[in-house]
Amino acid sequence: ENLKLSDNGIATWDAISAAGSYEVRIYRDDKAVGASMVVDTNTCNCRDRMTKGDSSYTVKVRPVSRFEDGERGEWVESASVYITGDKAAQFRDNPTGGSGAWASHRKTADGGMTTATGPIPPMPGS
Repeated sequence: ENLKLSDNGIATWDAISAAGSYEVRIYRDDKAVGASMVVDTNTCNCRDRMTKGDSSYTVKVRPVSRFEDGERGEWVESASVYITGDKAAQFRDNPTGGSGAWASHRKTADGGMTTATGPIPPMPGS
């Protein structure tokens, strides 16, 4: 639910408490890009699959049960995002999307997520 693919190549969706992981597929102009990925959190960096510019991308996600081995939920599809040639070049040059900041994601007791962010401190002696 609430699956979004940002123009920065990051997919996010609502966490599901019964999900042990999520299967993620990236599509460019309605064609799958590479194999599906498996992630443990409700976010996925898709930049390394979004490197062809002047194209529309969507992402599909489905939960994988933490209790029933192999049981999967229904696929949910995001709205499409148009990626320009310049943006695709940024993704090729910087697939991790590092911005000089850090982010910490932690599951809460109710199955939600908390995120903390901040600047990277200077190296000692610099």
